Amino acid sequence: MASLQEPDGVCLGPDGALWIADTAANTIVRFDPADGSWTTAGTAPQVDGPFDIKPGPDGASV
Repeated sequence: MASLQEPDGVCLGPDGALWIADTAANTIVRFDPADGSWTTAGTAPQVDGPFDIKPGPDGASV
């Protein structure tokens, strides 16, 4: 995993992973501390950077 460019928001998800909004990369990144894996959740080229990430209202999503 390349280093994060500009992390703007971090949220502990219900899955135990850290979900990170990386504004400069226009993406959301998932870090699983259980196995140390990093996953890019997707790139949204039409969006100029996600600026934050928060738990969902149901407690089962971010």
